[in-house]
Amino acid sequence: MEHSFYIESNNGNFYHFDTKDGLFSLIHPVLFYIHKLYYKGENKQNILQTLSNEFSSVDVGYYFNYYEWLENNSKEIPIDHFIELTPNMVKYALSNLNQLTFEVTDACNLKCKYCGYGELYDNYDKRTNNYLSVDTAKKLIDYLYSYWNKPENISGEEPLFISFYGGEPLLNMPFIKSVVSIFEGLNIKRTVIFSMTTNAILLNKYIDYLKEHHFRILISLDGTQYHNSYRVFPDGKESFDIVYNNVKYAYQKYPDFFKTNINFNSVFHNKNTAYSIVSFFKKEFNKTPTIGELNTNGIKDNKKEEFKHTFQNLQYDIENSKRRNYLEKKLFLTSPMAHSFILFTHHYNKMTYDNYNELFRSDGDATINKLPSGTCIPFSRKLFLTVNGKILPCERIGQKHCLGEVKEEGVHLDIDDICRQYNQWFKALSRHCKTCYINKVCMQCIFNLDTIDEKIYCTNYMDRQDFETYLKKIATYMEEDPNSYRKAMKEILMR
Repeated sequence: MEHSFYIESNNGNFYHFDTKDGLFSLIHPVLFYIHKLYYKGENKQNILQTLSNEFSSVDVGYYFNYYEWLENNSKEIPIDHFIELTPNMVKYALSNLNQLTFEVTDACNLKCKYCGYGELYDNYDKRTNNYLSVDTAKKLIDYLYSYWNKPENISGEEPLFISFYGGEPLLNMPFIKSVVSIFEGLNIKRTVIFSMTTNAILLNKYIDYLKEHHFRILISLDGTQYHNSYRVFPDGKESFDIVYNNVKYAYQKYPDFFKTNINFNSVFHNKNTAYSIVSFFKKEFNKTPTIGELNTNGIKDNKKEEFKHTFQNLQYDIENSKRRNYLEKKLFLTSPMAHSFILFTHHYNKMTYDNYNELFRSDGDATINKLPSGTCIPFSRKLFLTVNGKILPCERIGQKHCLGEVKEEGVHLDIDDICRQYNQWFKALSRHCKTCYINKVCMQCIFNLDTIDEKIYCTNYMDRQDFETYLKKIATYMEEDPNSYRKAMKEILMR
């Protein structure tokens, strides 16, 4: 794999990027054109002659020597050895779990047309208006509590998030109250923070309790009445007026709580735009929402055309908006391009490290050891318990990939078998990862590959040309938002 890249940004500036140092260096145009001609198969004499017609022959000769020096002295640290997932990694993740999420119920008082558990998708268990029992949750809490008291728990002051998800979680409020009581009675040496994702249909009924227990609330709302028109009741009636009035009620009754604890998530689709969403929430609630695209996995074959019509690309919308700069700044943490830049900054910045052991890797080390793909170590971010007692690494994964279950007799979680299955998938994918230029910043979850149980191929694979295009976007982004690096370091990486 090549390690040295020469980039021209959209603004006509020229850079050299080396994957070992992770540095963009501003270069003379001659250096860029030398590389371009070299890659077309031109020899040194033809390159010198061609460029001397446009640039000084002295400059061309000097930069050709510089080019040869760069190519001879730039050395990539290859990722040529992928480690395997081990039981100790999984046990460590369970001991330091960041978030435990309960699917409180699969019932919902809405029937949103693009719902991930709705008519467009088929990668989930049948929805039967089930309610998760407190007994099932208690079994899992007791199981995890034993891990939280082990020496491997080094979370210190890091909070533990206990989250409630649906369906619509407020339909099973007795369960929520019971789980809150259980955690309030546990001796956990971490701050426990309760959170919830809700459609806000019942928010006015339970806002007092949620405020009393300092819940962090994420409300699903797509913008104005028209923008929100996919979020309907089972009879087709629109939900906007009820949700809007309930949110306004909470806004006016508990303004301080609303400011600190209530946020919004909007689904991006063919009836809204990034700017219309941002401007709506700024005007109505002085908030900036997160914006997410429709889930592209598990689409029914007979619904693919409908999905294609509904789906819209968020980054494309931002890049083609007349308010692009405004949107990039307002949506910095959730803009797809900003997210890509943050990952790039983290993984190529020599002063940031993935883990403690990376501190002791010298520049002379020949390899970097990592798991293939961007798949999380199981439970390193969260553990998701479905309404049917299935255990998954998160709610975004198709439920056929459950890693364990909570049954009448207790928790069934075979960590050795989990490692065996993951390593089988990783082995199938690693041959692609070794030749992929984006492997250092990969965020591709193996569970979001449609062919995970067959021959695996990653749609985000990048060859040299793809990687050059990616670097061009990164360079252009930094030029057009010079504060982006400072924001990435100060607000995210160093926070």
